[in-house]
Amino acid sequence: MKLVCPDCGRQYESGKFCLECGGKLQEVTPELVCPSCGYKAKSGKFCPECGAKLTEQVAAANEVTEPKSVERTFNEKDPRFAKYYDKKGFPRTIPQEERDVAIEELTPFAKQGVAEAKMLLGGILLRESDKDNVMKGASMLKEAEQAGDKFAYYLMSMGYYYGWEPIVEQNHNEAEKRMIELYKEYENGDAAQLLAELYAFSEEKCDYKKAFDYATIAAEDDECGGYLVLGSLYLNGWGVEKDVNKALENYKMAAALGDETAMNQIGFIYMGNDEFEANPEQSFYWFNEAAKKGSDVGMFNLGCCYKNGFGVEVDVEQAAEWFKKSAELGYLDAMCELGEYYQQSLVDFKKAKMWYLKAAELGYAEAQNRLGVLYADIEFNYEEAIKWYEKAIEQKFPWAYRNLGILYRDGNGVKQDLKKAEELFAKASELGLQEDIDTLNDISEENKATAKISKVYDSCSRCFKGWDLFITIGCSLFFDNCEGKLFKIKGTFKPLSFGNEITIEDNIQLNKKGNIVCENGSVCAIEDEYNYYFSLFDANLGIKDSGEYSYKSTIVLLDENDTILDSRNIEYTFEYKHKTFGDNKVKLLSFEVK
Repeated sequence: MKLVCPDCGRQYESGKFCLECGGKLQEVTPELVCPSCGYKAKSGKFCPECGAKLTEQVAAANEVTEPKSVERTFNEKDPRFAKYYDKKGFPRTIPQEERDVAIEELTPFAKQGVAEAKMLLGGILLRESDKDNVMKGASMLKEAEQAGDKFAYYLMSMGYYYGWEPIVEQNHNEAEKRMIELYKEYENGDAAQLLAELYAFSEEKCDYKKAFDYATIAAEDDECGGYLVLGSLYLNGWGVEKDVNKALENYKMAAALGDETAMNQIGFIYMGNDEFEANPEQSFYWFNEAAKKGSDVGMFNLGCCYKNGFGVEVDVEQAAEWFKKSAELGYLDAMCELGEYYQQSLVDFKKAKMWYLKAAELGYAEAQNRLGVLYADIEFNYEEAIKWYEKAIEQKFPWAYRNLGILYRDGNGVKQDLKKAEELFAKASELGLQEDIDTLNDISEENKATAKISKVYDSCSRCFKGWDLFITIGCSLFFDNCEGKLFKIKGTFKPLSFGNEITIEDNIQLNKKGNIVCENGSVCAIEDEYNYYFSLFDANLGIKDSGEYSYKSTIVLLDENDTILDSRNIEYTFEYKHKTFGDNKVKLLSFEVK
């Protein structure tokens, strides 16, 4: 009985997979052939035609010898690092709770140039969420490989698979070669799971049959990677019949081994679809388990659950906390959500802009678009808005086409060009953004309702009864065709060098031109038939020392659905000098706005 690869024809005496192409070996019974007359027989020892002794033969075209391995000299293992290997002799996965200690122990050895310590430390850092740590880990693996560490050589196959540039360029042929060498030497689940992932997810090397075979071997050896690949194959119907329940079974086996990716996948499955009934509580549970493992994706998913009330009561503050934890680990979706929280819930445009910018600079199209919206609608910096819209458009983000189209429609930051606007709206619709149909119709719409903040004003006065100074913040609102609509005003007054932050909020109902109702009693005065002055609040600053003072204010106009229509920021710096005399009396010497 011989083993033959059905894909390339190589023959082997033992093994499960071809060391040349990775195909699963099949048992083949050699033919009995007479070397003299060529007679072929199914059994017997001698040719019934000429009497010559029969010999075993496999088709000559397939007869190839096993490739000789490249001779490499590797270092011997250092017994000081024995605890970092599993029972099979492979570097073990270090749990999150042990990583800090492991890093602390291995770092001194790595700094001394010990190749094995660099390999082990590099493997740990590769599992970190921080990109800098990942690249540091990749660099250590490369150095360990060059210094003769065997596992560093094999683990660099993942570098060739993923492409750890600039340390190593993506090369799936080299990745496959090293993975097959690893499997040839060990023939275990650790090696099999690498090949399973390569054949499942590499477009260049994709072979679902090989992926399934190697994943099965890895799973039989209780390797997490095997369960993950089987879960993906069953979930998507790649090379097997689609079966969500089997996918769930395999992901749960991986989760039992502590894999956070599997936990997130289980959470997604329990969110439900046409083939699987949703279970919000289970979805929340598994996202929470992934978050507890330190998964940035799990933290983000948990934040989404709190934000949308999926499997848990709605809690916007809790959602923001999880988004922040995920964002701090570098997860781009979380940065975007956190920016939205600061913008919509806290009306803190500075922090919103900060998080949008972080994600946008890392190439995240949604953040680039949102940053453009903030520049256009809040800061009225159309040049910056156009820049970020165009960056998002490079990635074919539909909302960016729509928003840039609005600038061309209204002539903001660009020369008004309705044809260009229509082209951009059409492109957005082509990419699936159906909301743009109404926006396109708005081009020719007359008497469109308009509400915005036309200007902001402030005034300062000294209280003669004491040491206090009062500052009044207000704004002028412009309304057009807004009769009967409800608007909201929010303000934030934040002294930078004195006092406490003050917030105000009021609802405004425009009944008809010249008649406006303020729910909380804000003072309003008509400037003309479209503009109204509002005195939002008086702030007692309690200034007791001469010196320079400053404050920042933000005023926001929203519609009844809390959608931001307009916003203004004020920065005010002044120098205040006074002279005291008598009992609690002050004389103002100077008050200068800078």
